[in-house]
Amino acid sequence: MLLCYCTKQHVFADTLRSIAVLVAACLSVLVTEITPEEADASAAVVVSALIILSLIPLFNGLGKTFQELRMIRAEEKSDDIQFSTSITMHVPQ
Repeated sequence: MLLCYCTKQHVFADTLRSIAVLVAACLSVLVTEITPEEADASAAVVVSALIILSLIPLFNGLGKTFQELRMIRAEEKSDDIQFSTSITMHVPQ
């Protein structure tokens, strides 16, 4: 699931960057005050910001998964302690 999300994220980033380069090129041709370098740099900053913002759900999901794993491990330790206690209580002397 995570691999699928990362692959989609990568394809999205590549597509977004390609579109941004085309828009930047058109702007630099249509608006004489904007140089191609400025347009490309601005597009790169915007795309980078969008990619960083799109990573927020990924990090939230990782945090939730980590919490769930901690809860599962705590439950397993509790079950192990209860099981070992019940075994020692039933040992004949």
